[in-house]
This record gives sequence, C-alpha cells and structure tokens, in this order.
Amino acid sequence: MKTIAFVIAALGCASLLSGAEKGWVSMFDGKSLEGWKANERPESWTAKDGAIVGDGEASHLFWMVRECENCEFKADVKDR
Repeated sequence: MKTIAFVIAALGCASLLSGAEKGWVSMFDGKSLEGWKANERPESWTAKDGAIVGDGEASHLFWMVRECENCEFKADVKDR
C-alpha cells in the first residue's frame, strides 16, 4: 500500500467571502484534521509532520468548513 502525503496550502473562496476576507483561506492547520471528514474508513487519514497523510484502505477526505464556487485550489503533494 502506498502512502500519499499532502499539505493543503489554501483555497480561494472569494465569491463567498466578505471584502475583508477575500483571498486565500487556509484549509489545514498542520496539526489536526479539524474541519475534514472521510466518506468512509477515517482511520486511513492522519495529520503527521505538518501534512495530511492517507495510508490504508481507499477513502475520500472532504473539507467541510465552507462551500465555494469558482474556487482555485493549491496543494503541495508528495509520494512518500
């Protein structure tokens, strides 16, 4: 089983934010999976060394804090 680690840099949700909040929004605090929800097998996901790490049975992880339209998404992804 391959381990994939990724750090979520930010999400541009400008269309749903007030003028003061426009721009990039951090989706990951580097320490926990607060605001994230797995569709199944949540044990496959952890926060480790400043990254979200998926290791184990297949699962999807969703950020549940805010909805947006016409967003830009940026992430640093690496295969461990």
